[in-house]
Amino acid sequence: MMVQTPILALFMADLLGLLLLIPAGLFALQVLRHWDPSSGHARQLRLEKRTHLVAAALGLVFVVQLLALPLFVHAVDRMALQIVGAMCAVGTLNANPWGLPALLLRISLFFLAAAWLLMHRIDKRAPDYPLIRAKYGLVLLIVPLAALTAGIQLAFFLQLDPDVITSCCGSLFSQGSESVAAHMAGLPALPTMIALYGTLGLALAAAAVYLRWRRGLLLFGILATLSFPVAIAAIVAFLSLYVYEHP
Repeated sequence: MMVQTPILALFMADLLGLLLLIPAGLFALQVLRHWDPSSGHARQLRLEKRTHLVAAALGLVFVVQLLALPLFVHAVDRMALQIVGAMCAVGTLNANPWGLPALLLRISLFFLAAAWLLMHRIDKRAPDYPLIRAKYGLVLLIVPLAALTAGIQLAFFLQLDPDVITSCCGSLFSQGSESVAAHMAGLPALPTMIALYGTLGLALAAAAVYLRWRRGLLLFGILATLSFPVAIAAIVAFLSLYVYEHP
């Protein structure tokens, strides 16, 4: 294992996050079982008081998780200089079987944390907290995912050996390969550009319509979700070429 400041920061973020998420998960169970805004029972009053503290702690944890994804990518990209055969973060992630799963879990946790923060912001605006069950149900999904992400990430960094030769980007994205990445690399540039700018343009237009007339939120969500895989394909198919081929 190679000890670096970003890696230690990721470990600390995961450890402290789990220390807060596990009690929050237990509190989420109480909310799902006993939350009743129409009740004046003492238990309901205790839940209402505690939910503010728990929500504040969860907000802090999820903001840190948002920052953990770019920090993880930055860490593995820097480590490419020390891995034999690695030219960038992709080579580092391919150095052992845990690299790509760790990245995918980080991405999943990023989007779930962002979804919770958005739900919490909307929920605070209503006096009866209409989304409280949904957002604490999401917490129950995030807790095991965060634990799994921390474990897979730990396995990745512990088993990272700088003396093991890894595959470079060229072999992973070559058109002769049968991987998904290779198929994306073989996509024609012009249609991929049209798909990227088209989906982004439609998503921005839908967002403008919602902000102006408060309509079309579902359409905006669908277009924003669709734009993510299109953007990934575009990065592999043509955007990365401008970065690596630029003098």
